[in-house]
Amino acid sequence: MAPAARREVREAYERLRRYFIVALQAGLAAGLAWYVASTLLKNPQPLFAPAAAVGTIAAAIGNRIRRTAELLGGVILGVLVGDLLIKLIGAGPVQTGLVVALAISLAVVIRGSGAVMVQAGSTAVLLGTVEPNAPDLAVPRTANALVGGGVAVVVALLLLPLNPVRVVHRAAGPTLDLFANELTAAAKALAARDAGAAEASLGRLEAAEVERKQTTEIVAAARR
Repeated sequence: MAPAARREVREAYERLRRYFIVALQAGLAAGLAWYVASTLLKNPQPLFAPAAAVGTIAAAIGNRIRRTAELLGGVILGVLVGDLLIKLIGAGPVQTGLVVALAISLAVVIRGSGAVMVQAGSTAVLLGTVEPNAPDLAVPRTANALVGGGVAVVVALLLLPLNPVRVVHRAAGPTLDLFANELTAAAKALAARDAGAAEASLGRLEAAEVERKQTTEIVAAARR
């Protein structure tokens, strides 16, 4: 049990060391987005601006500008479809379902990504569930998305940028060590005709597939 516990602690430490900078970026972006939306937009509860900032930061490293564009595109699509249809057919459970279905369908037609569909659908839900006499949320929602995404890009690229070489080193080092050790163990097991040891090594390699995919994504993003 002790070696397994030490391995889990070491892997947890490596994950934290790899992504701690992303946590700092998300925290800084959320705080700044809240401040900007509250100060400039005079929004007393600017919840969507920090949410948009965190969603942008949480995107793949190197893809944040595209993520921001997708987020804004989804919000604008949801606003256009939701605001137009609700003015025509009113608000309610049936209308909300129809608006969400149409917003997501339109996102699919224009070949929007999953992020675009999620934002279009969530914006349509927001517009479809407000009271008829409530303030118009279309413009504030779009403005908050713009603030959150813009602040996240500024934080990620200017205020607290990532060093891609360091990120790749931290991500690839433990993964390469893991695969090298397990391949060596598998080779020794095959040479010794030890089927049990070979199967155990294969199982550990299959379990490490998640780490391999994450490392591949980080290396690909660092090239951009």
